[in-house]
Amino acid sequence: MLSSGEQNLIYTAFRAWPKELLNSSYAIGLDKEDHEYEGETTAYSSNILLYNSNLTAHPFLSISTIYHELAHQLHFQKLSKDLDSYLKSLYEASKKDGFNFAREYGLKNYKEDIATMWEAYTTKTMKLLTAARIKTSERPQEPFFISKVEVAAAVFLHVGQDGKLKTFIFEAEDNFVKKAQVDLGIYRLKPDGKLEFVQTIANRDPIVPYLKEYLINGEIVLLPVIPDDITTIPWEYFYFKPNG
Repeated sequence: MLSSGEQNLIYTAFRAWPKELLNSSYAIGLDKEDHEYEGETTAYSSNILLYNSNLTAHPFLSISTIYHELAHQLHFQKLSKDLDSYLKSLYEASKKDGFNFAREYGLKNYKEDIATMWEAYTTKTMKLLTAARIKTSERPQEPFFISKVEVAAAVFLHVGQDGKLKTFIFEAEDNFVKKAQVDLGIYRLKPDGKLEFVQTIANRDPIVPYLKEYLINGEIVLLPVIPDDITTIPWEYFYFKPNG
């Protein structure tokens, strides 16, 4: 049985995600026996089973586990076949070592690569963007990590009230999740692995019908635009009490 704190945590995690990316209902269970993993998702259904066996290391369910399993749901049910194939190709190209993965568990298979990357995006977007820039500059011949981040940002693509294409960025803390809407920008990936900002995108721009082609173009990267003054980021907060 889920405690009130665990229910509150799950409810908060779901509220922070855009409604259009969620199913109308989920069957969520919690098993506190010993398991190798922290969660499990039934493919092509709305069943999520969360594990919480190591109460010393993880006294409460974690936001990252919930978002990892939601990422599987999003992949299984809403990702296009073209993007699925593209992400699979990125996994195959990068699996020689763990350099281009959000965490080592993503090496297991391309489904876990997707889930760990989107888990990282929806818990620490800005940290992930920084890692993407560093990794791309260190291995400019292997822009796999930043390409995976690019797809994660594109998942949250929508049109803002100003007519520009937007995405969401996220940060999860001990007692809240925060989400902000920011512009989606076009960046040019230079031969040295550095990113050069080109422009933001309006819904009326000629690029819009060809976003899918741009997404898999190695010279152009679509990423959230983070303002120089990060204090201006319009965060929306979702609070929870994980222990009560």
